[in-house]
Amino acid sequence: MVENLTGFLERSQSLSSRAQSLTSRAPDAPGATLVHRGSDAQTVSPQAFGAAPRPERQPVNGDQMDKVIQSLGMMFDYSIETQMVVRGTTQVSGAANTLLRGQ
Repeated sequence: MVENLTGFLERSQSLSSRAQSLTSRAPDAPGATLVHRGSDAQTVSPQAFGAAPRPERQPVNGDQMDKVIQSLGMMFDYSIETQMVVRGTTQVSGAANTLLRGQ
């Protein structure tokens, strides 16, 4: 039974490494941050802390949108598969406990 989970584990590791590579390339400069000082709240831009200004945003093209849709589909498939694996193992262990108790 464990051998059948090999494909799931491989997909899980590849998805994890892909996400790790994407987050390691993500820019560190966040957008404007809300800073609370007592009862005052101020919006502070990254430039106030000496950060470089952000480049102008370019419109998203069709290829980028296709990649986003494909990635979301992969995440959805992975989450459904994960739920099935978890629920299946829970049911199997519950059934085994019931059989071992002799009920």
